[in-house]
Amino acid sequence: MTTEQDKALAAVKMAIQMETDGKEFYLKAGEASGNELGKKLLTQLAAEEDIHRRKFVQIFETIRAQEGW
Repeated sequence: MTTEQDKALAAVKMAIQMETDGKEFYLKAGEASGNELGKKLLTQLAAEEDIHRRKFVQIFETIRAQEGW
């Protein structure tokens, strides 16, 4: 792996963690919400964060698999 590849992987890994943390935040906030519409919105936001996380995982795997970055 090259230094540039390592930097790219580190950045994407950070993005994956941010999306994971965001999903957890929205789920906890939804559980704590006393408003049904608020719960629904927060659950949808959590689902969006999971979609983002999965895309970043794909990007991570693509970068990791490439030789000679």
